[in-house]
Amino acid sequence: AAVPASAVRDRRVALAYSRQLVELSAQLPKVRGRSVLVHSLIHAYKLLDRLTVLSDLKPLPESALLGFHSEAYLSALKRVSSADLEADELDSDLLEFGFAYDCPPVRGAFDIASLVAGATVAAAEALSAGQFDVAINWTGGWHHAKRDEASGFCYINDIVYGVLELKKRYDRVMYIDLDLHHGDGVEEAFYYSAGILTVSFHYRADGFFPGSGDSDDIGAGPGRFASVNVPLKEGVSDAQFAASFAAVIDAAFEAFDPGAVVCQCGADALATDEFKIFNLTLTGYLDCVKLLLQSRRPLLLLGGGGYHFPSTAKLWTAITALAVGVDLDKDIPEHSFFSQYGPDFCLDVTPSLKRNLNDSTELRLLVESAVENLKRLAEALQLR
Repeated sequence: AAVPASAVRDRRVALAYSRQLVELSAQLPKVRGRSVLVHSLIHAYKLLDRLTVLSDLKPLPESALLGFHSEAYLSALKRVSSADLEADELDSDLLEFGFAYDCPPVRGAFDIASLVAGATVAAAEALSAGQFDVAINWTGGWHHAKRDEASGFCYINDIVYGVLELKKRYDRVMYIDLDLHHGDGVEEAFYYSAGILTVSFHYRADGFFPGSGDSDDIGAGPGRFASVNVPLKEGVSDAQFAASFAAVIDAAFEAFDPGAVVCQCGADALATDEFKIFNLTLTGYLDCVKLLLQSRRPLLLLGGGGYHFPSTAKLWTAITALAVGVDLDKDIPEHSFFSQYGPDFCLDVTPSLKRNLNDSTELRLLVESAVENLKRLAEALQLR
């Protein structure tokens, strides 16, 4: 159900969107063509009429990129971006920076990733300036990239730059990660930071990438208790996911009282995603985002994983509609990619018959432990 019209009438929403941004980000191998599909569906539902488009988007300059990634890493990224290298042609120092396997050398990767980072920062700036209540970059959300390493299809961690931009204006920023995979790059960047709370809900199993995000990973030093991890098992349902999210995030708002919130909305936890691990539909995600919108704090929404592209487009279009307060027709409107939504041409995502391995008692204890750590964070913040 949509948020009541009265609650959204005054909500100002911005979308980072330009032809160059969409076309360039559609060139990344693992998500080739995805951003075109996503923004075409948003356009087909006429949602651009209900928001402000941030179209004057520029690549994040190298001086700003050095605020997180190292000079050596950026120089290596430029090298693999400017030549047509095969993975077996990489020398050892390039391999050391992670340019193989899941982050192969891609011509233009530096330009693409720095433009995506520029778009995320532009969205964050629009929030910080008080011009908008919600800002969105569906081409962003690359949460695995580390200071010195490309990882998990991520070459530049745009999220870190978005958080740092918000941190200039707000004392406390909360980062939430809904992707199937643990938000390890963002957590690691802020593991020792008291002013940035990272919260990740994800699948955790032996041998599953990135192999981190246990519930006892809680931050360290000044950032102790400011990292929250809720590792879930296969087959988690909308109801379980949304209830766990509500309990943890309500506690986070109370304990941490963030000035702004960043939410990575990776779509690979959908039942229809290629991973087929979680069993979420649009409802599970929308219930989570609804809670964030109701908190009435500046909210930066980002993309992320999502490898069944029509499902990803449905989710991010539905979240955009929720932000602007529009009820969407369940029938996909006719547009140039209409055929990709067959055979039912319907906005819904159907859950699978997958077995749910999440025991309700275990889940309750997991949530209670996260809530307890958040109370300890509140105590630690009061002592400072």
